[in-house]
Parts: sequence; C-alpha cells; structure tokens
Amino acid sequence: MRILIAEDSQTQAVDLRRRLEAMGHEVVVTFNGLDAWKHLQSRPEPLVILDWMMPEMNGLELCRKIRGELKSSYVYIMLLTAKTHRHERLQGLGAGADDFLAKPVDSAELEIALRTAQRIIAAQESLRCRARELERANEELARLAAHDELTGLKNLRGLQEELEIAFRQALDDHLPLSLIRFDLDHADRLLQRLTPVQWQGLVCTVANRLRGESRECDIAARVSEHGFGLVMPGLTQDWALPVADALLAAVADQTAGDSVVTASIGLSTMNPEHPPATAVQFLATCESALLMARGCGGNCVVDRAADVEDAAFA
Repeated sequence: MRILIAEDSQTQAVDLRRRLEAMGHEVVVTFNGLDAWKHLQSRPEPLVILDWMMPEMNGLELCRKIRGELKSSYVYIMLLTAKTHRHERLQGLGAGADDFLAKPVDSAELEIALRTAQRIIAAQESLRCRARELERANEELARLAAHDELTGLKNLRGLQEELEIAFRQALDDHLPLSLIRFDLDHADRLLQRLTPVQWQGLVCTVANRLRGESRECDIAARVSEHGFGLVMPGLTQDWALPVADALLAAVADQTAGDSVVTASIGLSTMNPEHPPATAVQFLATCESALLMARGCGGNCVVDRAADVEDAAFA
C-alpha cells in the first residue's frame, strides 16, 4: 500500500518510513502540510499519516482540505500526535481524521492501525467499484430507454427528447429546424404477408436507408412499429424537401415478397421568425402533414410549415 507521511521532524519521518517499508509498504515523505497537500492534489494516496503540528499547514487544516476538496477517492487519515486529551481527539475527528497514532509511535499499535486502515480502504474501494458498475448500468438503461432495440435508432421517447433540445437550440441560435415523420403505407397488409423475420428485415433496411439520407448531426428514430422520424437542425424548407423526396424514393426501392413498399411522409419546417410555441406543437404539425399524405393515398410527401398559428394541431 502507498502511504504519504507529513512530518516536520526529519528524524521521526525517516524512522516511521523505515518501519513502514519494512512492513512492505511504499512510502512518500513530505515535511510540511502544504507540500503534502500539493502531492495529494496530483496523486491522492489511500493512506496519509499527518503530524498534528506542522509549519505552513497543520494536520487539522490538511484534514479539512482533504475531506472538503478531494472527492475522487477516499483518503484514510491518521493523525500523528502527542495530544491525548478527549477534547483534542474529538477536534481531530471533527476535522476528518479516521484514527490517531500517539507519539512516540509504538510498533504493535502501528501494525494494528494499518490493518484496520487496509480493511476500511478495501471496503471503500469495493463500494466505489459497485457505484461505478451501478452508474454504468444506469447509463445503459437510459440508453436503452431512448433507443429502438431492433434498429438501434432513437425511439419515440428519444425523438421527443432530442427534438426538445434541437427546438430550444434553434430558438436560441435563431436558426431553422426541419422535421420529417413517415409511416410505411399499408403496414397491416405487409404484416399479414410477411413472416416476422421478413418484417424485421424490412424495418432494418428502411432504418439503414434513413441513416443513409441523414447527416451526422441529424437525429433518426423509429417511433412506432412502422413509423420513423428525422430531426434536421439548421435545414430550411428548400433543403429539407429534397431529403424527404430522397427518403420517399429510397423506401419505394424496397420490395417485400410480392408487395411494393411505399411511405407517407410529412415534413414541417420551423421559421425562427415565427416559431411554434413548443416542440410538442411542432411535432403535432408534422404529424398533421403525415395524415394529409396518408389521405392523399400515400407514396407522397406533404410539406406543412410550422408556426405559431399551428396551435390547433397540438
């Protein structure tokens, strides 16, 4: 175990270092509290043995700085002191000390104190490892909650979250924002004619085509069994419409058994001069354009501008 000693008496520091090294520990020595603090800032050691009385920064001050500012890992602190009164020990504990070593240091007491320290340090490390594992598991759950398992695209929740962010960013930067929503036409008929494996293959192919028509900054999503979405930050209507047309052609290029695959596409663009009130309202406008495309028989794109007057569709 690595141990940092902060002791202004060179004789006592060297004696303690030799005894610790004889026990198999790796030891670093500083001769005042300030140098010890600088060392800990660059490399927090698991165990520090601090003299209570030191120049520039005493042991109590260093205890408080360690507890208040070193958050990356737990540092076990032993105070090395001749102070033995109850109120003095309480003062040390209040500053953050874990244990005390009385001067002159008794070898048997030192060995027992080190074993206790090692158990607590090991327990703290185990807790940190579990906390990191839990954090990673929570991050993975959050990722899965916002993604479609089959295609790896964002799901409806993920699309709504990303659209909210893009919407706020567009308002802040006074930039346009375009949104596409499309559904595969006659999905019920396709589901009846295709096996589950064929249907999944079709969905994945469409998802890949959607990725192919997207920029790196765009957010692609599968929002339902047969529905998809694409958030396009910074794109005006003139630039977004060719993307919708390309998607229409890319979907129509697919076949499913003896069935032709087509899509109904709704497109909406937000004018920063007259934005809708909310991202939800913006999405509702795009959904209304999708419904119009379906009403036209499908296999087409309907473009509908989103502005503050679209509240009726929210």
